[in-house]
Amino acid sequence: MMNRLPRIRRPLSGTMKLMLCLCLVSPGFLAIPSFAVHNLGGAMNLVSHAAAAAPANESIAPESLRHFAADTISKLSEQTPFQSWAGASTLIEPLGPGTRSWLVTIYRPSFASSATSSPVQIGYLIISAAPQGLYKLIEYGTGPDSLYSTNLASEPLVFAGSSLTIMPVYGGPLLAAWRVTDEGSGGATGLSAEYLDAQSGEALPETDTTWNLQSGKYNPPSGAYGSDNAEALFPGNTTAAGEYFNPYDNILWMAADAKQLTPEDVLTALDQKHSLVFAASGNDRTYRFPLPIYGYQTWDAASAITRAATEPTTAPAVYVLTGNGEGSSSRWISLDAIADGGSFHPLP
Repeated sequence: MMNRLPRIRRPLSGTMKLMLCLCLVSPGFLAIPSFAVHNLGGAMNLVSHAAAAAPANESIAPESLRHFAADTISKLSEQTPFQSWAGASTLIEPLGPGTRSWLVTIYRPSFASSATSSPVQIGYLIISAAPQGLYKLIEYGTGPDSLYSTNLASEPLVFAGSSLTIMPVYGGPLLAAWRVTDEGSGGATGLSAEYLDAQSGEALPETDTTWNLQSGKYNPPSGAYGSDNAEALFPGNTTAAGEYFNPYDNILWMAADAKQLTPEDVLTALDQKHSLVFAASGNDRTYRFPLPIYGYQTWDAASAITRAATEPTTAPAVYVLTGNGEGSSSRWISLDAIADGGSFHPLP
C-alpha cells in the first residue's frame, strides 16, 4: 500500500493503541496488524481537491436530487441544532464507487479578514439512490470535523512528492473513507490504493479488494426518510440520553457475556437516559470499531389535524445520534442503516 512513497510515519493515536492492545486479549475484536496512522496535507490537500472538483461534480447532480436535498435541509433548519442551515449554500458531490450515494456539504462564507478564506462547513447530508428512482437520507451531521470535512487538510505533509488522486468513497455509515492513489505508481491498477477514515483521517487496513467486497453489499435502508415519504414525515426534536463519551473509557461492554439490545430496545433505552455503544462487526469486515450512541431523532408523520382522515399513517424514520471528540461534530445515522451491521450494548 503505497510503500514506494516516502512518508513521515506518525505514532499511533491513543485510541488505536488501545484497539491493538485489545487484539491480544480479545483476538476476535480487531483482527488486523499494526499500521501507521497519518493524515494528508501539503501539495495536494483535500481542500484544493474539493475546490477543483466542485463545479464538475455539482453539474452532474440530478435536479430531483437537488430538490430532495433542499427540502431536507429546509425541514431540518427548523429544529435545533440545525437553524444555521437556513439560507446556507450547498455543494453536491458523488460518493464512489459510481453515483449510488451523494455528499451534500452545507457551508457559509467565512467572516475571516483574509480575502482567500475558505467557506466554513457547518453540516452535511449523505443521500443514497434507492430502487425505483427514490432517494434515501442515510445520515446527516453538524460541526467542523464531520465526515469528509476538508479540515483534514490542515495537518502537515505526510506523502512527499508525487501527484495524489483523492476520492471520497462510501459503502454505508459504517464504511466511509477517502481512497488515495498515486498516479506515478500505477494508481489506476488499484494496487497502490490507501484508504483513510472519512472523519479522523486515520489509515484503514483496506485494499480495493476488501473495500469492494464490503461496499458491494450496501443497500439503502427502506425505513429511512426519503423521497417516497417526504411529504408525510417531518423531523422532531433530538432526544438526548446524555453527552458524548469515549467507548474506550469503559470497555466492559466488550465482554463475552455483555448484554446486547435489539434495535427495538434501542429507543426504550435511550428514552430512559441510558447511553449505548454500537459495535460494528461482520464476517467481511477487515476491522471493527465502536460508536457512542447518546440520543436519537425521529421523523414523524404530520399530525392528524393536517392529515386527511383517509390517508394511511406513514411509519416514522429514526436516526441515532453519535459524535466525535468532545462534541466537535455530531452524526445522526439511520437506525435501519446500521441495525444489521453490528450490535448495541448498554454503557456499563
